[in-house]
Amino acid sequence: MLFSVRLPLVIALSLLMLSLLGCGEKTVVASGSTKSEQSQACIDCHQNVINPVTAGDPVTGGVIVEEWKLSHHNTLNGAGCADCHEPELGHPTGCNLCHGGTPAGASGHVSKNPDRDGKCDKCHNSTNGLFPNPGTRDAHFNNITSGVIPRTYTRLFFSNISTVVIKNSASATANWASSRYKPVNGDNTKYGCRACHNPHDTTSKISINRQWAQSGHGNPSSGARTAADFKTRGSSDAAKTTVGAYCVRCHTTTGFINYVSSDFTNIAAFATANGPDHSKEVTGCNVCHDDGRGNAYGFSLRNVLQVNPGRSGVPAYYNYSAVSGGNSNAIPSTTVRGVQINYPNVSSSNICIVCHMGREIGFVIKKAAINGLDFTKTARINSHDFAAGSNLFQESGFEFYTSAAKYPDTSIRHTSVGMNNFQGTGNRGPCIACHMNSSTSHSFMPITKDFSGIVTSITSLTCAKCHPSSVTNNKNMDKDILEFNRQGFKEAMRVLRGLLVRSGSKLIGTLNVDGTVTYKTDWSKVCTGTVPALASPDGVKFIVPGSGNLAGGADSIRAPAYTMGAAFNYELLYADFGAYVHNPNYVKRLIFDSIDWLDDCSLSTQGGADVCNNVITNTTAKAYLCGSTNLRP
Repeated sequence: MLFSVRLPLVIALSLLMLSLLGCGEKTVVASGSTKSEQSQACIDCHQNVINPVTAGDPVTGGVIVEEWKLSHHNTLNGAGCADCHEPELGHPTGCNLCHGGTPAGASGHVSKNPDRDGKCDKCHNSTNGLFPNPGTRDAHFNNITSGVIPRTYTRLFFSNISTVVIKNSASATANWASSRYKPVNGDNTKYGCRACHNPHDTTSKISINRQWAQSGHGNPSSGARTAADFKTRGSSDAAKTTVGAYCVRCHTTTGFINYVSSDFTNIAAFATANGPDHSKEVTGCNVCHDDGRGNAYGFSLRNVLQVNPGRSGVPAYYNYSAVSGGNSNAIPSTTVRGVQINYPNVSSSNICIVCHMGREIGFVIKKAAINGLDFTKTARINSHDFAAGSNLFQESGFEFYTSAAKYPDTSIRHTSVGMNNFQGTGNRGPCIACHMNSSTSHSFMPITKDFSGIVTSITSLTCAKCHPSSVTNNKNMDKDILEFNRQGFKEAMRVLRGLLVRSGSKLIGTLNVDGTVTYKTDWSKVCTGTVPALASPDGVKFIVPGSGNLAGGADSIRAPAYTMGAAFNYELLYADFGAYVHNPNYVKRLIFDSIDWLDDCSLSTQGGADVCNNVITNTTAKAYLCGSTNLRP
């Protein structure tokens, strides 16, 4: 009987001892030549004894050990558990880890978060070679104060490889753009490698990291990083009221997170001009990816409306000051505030809308005109680059007619993409559905182009959902049709540009080598001496018939505002390479009306036939804008 009682006890103790072999009774690093063998003691304890069921990553939900096994840290024998977590010798030194109490040793006996504690720097720092190439290392760490770096321009009219000179001045060209933005303000707990890399499986998504690194979001040499020291360009005012610079909200990751985390309010700078830090923040993975708890590497999509779920969509604030706009004779009334547009809730594409809705819209020019802006001494009101969201939702342009019938909403199909699984396009909104549904999703390009800009393929799988190649109802789309439309857009823009830079007394701008225009500050010249017979010959005082006054009263907007509006439309569309796709009909109308106005400071009374016949002489532009009807689009 005694034997029968003791036998189960012996077996139980034996099993306990066997289990402890994977825990406190082993040194933390097992013998072996590979990182897998050396990590086996950790694996035995942490996966098989301490937490055998839920040994998962709290961010990804995956099993930590299995994630590590997929990484180059394991497969290339790069780093084991102890290399990163650095436990004290003999950790844990007793049985208390499994049986209660505190493990022996100091409170910091193991690094629970090696990234936060700087352990990644042991192998991946600014001086060692554990990167695929020196360029990759430099992109993470460089903080240079002078030099020359290459930049590639691919514009509507212009493609070239050039260089940008780096200078040690916050007011000059940025010193260097680094994709490493840790520490932030000296805070080592912010961001770090986990902003873009799963700390356990650093490898499975590396191809996505590389796609991103070549995009405008991740390329540290892109103009969005090197044009200025953007972390210094913010405002202490709220976004809703500021008329100052707030580049920080979209040209830095920190600024973006501060902005969306404050219900679209905080646009404060987080560095001072001419400070010692010359690194720049790219648009990091944690701009778009966040699990609601500040973790990015699970690659959940950020909900930018999380702070205020009651919002119907992303708000945009279009404020303007003639002083910051270059008008030395500004008066208080030439400040424009309170122009706000609430964009529709487009699911996860809200992330994109935040920074792709422009700095200004054409309506602001009319508002400034009514407020008394002196159009003879002011710089162009600027939409800023890549306002694709406001073009898509038809909020962007300077509209020459007050009648909504002249600008009917033709965007409905494209704004429906990615919403409620329209045509099988999913539920992440139009931006993500169109730009990220390909094998190279994080290039953010739905097409491929050669160096000259010619469309060579459509890579987005979403286009065919609505534009199958075999249909006959004028909705078919392939690379040749897309290139035909791009060429039409390009030539139409060339006609518009020609009117902006024409010589003589009507000159309002000079052409730059990259296709942009440098404008003069007197917008009255175009209409001086050429206004309709019943109007004043003074190009400044001439009030445009049918211009309205934004409040339903008598016409009150003067001709120079319309001339600036034409320039505004050119730069707006020039800076959105995909404008001809985002909202094709709206874009055609903006171009056509701008050409119509600049020709003789009046708008066609013949449905556009006179413009098509007499002004638009380029056959490609004419086919694009006038179509088979030979009328305004």
